[in-house]
Amino acid sequence: MPPFPNRESVESYRELFNRYHRLLKEIGVNPPRHGIRNLFRENGTVTVFITQSRLPTESIGSNVIRVVTAEECVLLFRMVLQETLKVAEYNRLDPELQVGIDIQISNWGVDGFDPAQPGVNGDEKLLFIDTSTPMIREDGTELLDAELFMKSVPPFIRPLVRAIFLQDVLERYYDIREIIKDLIANFIKEGRSDVVPALVEEANLFFTERMADFDFKPLTLREVKRYYRHDRLIWIVFQTARRIDRFIQTKILGRKYPYRLPDKIGIFAGTSGKREAHNPDT
Repeated sequence: MPPFPNRESVESYRELFNRYHRLLKEIGVNPPRHGIRNLFRENGTVTVFITQSRLPTESIGSNVIRVVTAEECVLLFRMVLQETLKVAEYNRLDPELQVGIDIQISNWGVDGFDPAQPGVNGDEKLLFIDTSTPMIREDGTELLDAELFMKSVPPFIRPLVRAIFLQDVLERYYDIREIIKDLIANFIKEGRSDVVPALVEEANLFFTERMADFDFKPLTLREVKRYYRHDRLIWIVFQTARRIDRFIQTKILGRKYPYRLPDKIGIFAGTSGKREAHNPDT
């Protein structure tokens, strides 16, 4: 995570982080056991580490879909939709308190998944592992200090990201139809584009059978592909900017760069900075 400027900002984040977990459990979405650890630096900043019970690598959704059948991919997708419905119904019951969630497939663990006999039968318990960005809105106000996460954005594009993309990214994770579209697009990134048509069909069936009261417009395959291409381009540009920033910081200014970037430019369809670790050596 980006370095926090002081103890007060850490405590504010810790309170929101714990509240997010309490709300998820109240909703019926299950995160693993978790905690927060702090490391205070001589320069006054604080490095925050999020801890979770370790899950087997093979049980992470993005790995599961690479080894199961197309039919089981659809089944796992529907299981995630069931979890998403819990959040949608909670938010509808209390418009003054809204919970955001990033449901892409790599953010779920399949409890008890056996890589020796890979398969999904629909009875498994899902664990939601991506809780480091606790998105809660109270009376329309975002409680998360998004500026903390802006620190990982290169300074020369920060005003642009803040003005054009930041609010759009935050809005996305409160919009159920948008996060389902993002989830489907994520299967393309994870190498299972073969199942995407079936996922679009399954999502629209789910809208009709389980979410009719939400009056969602049906998704189309063309819409999902267009969304994926758009997000892919944005994040390729973003990661390129971060690599330029790293070069400036390390090679020209002689500083340590506080983030570990992917070996290759990612083409994921989710939010930025959530899978890149803060470097504890800086």
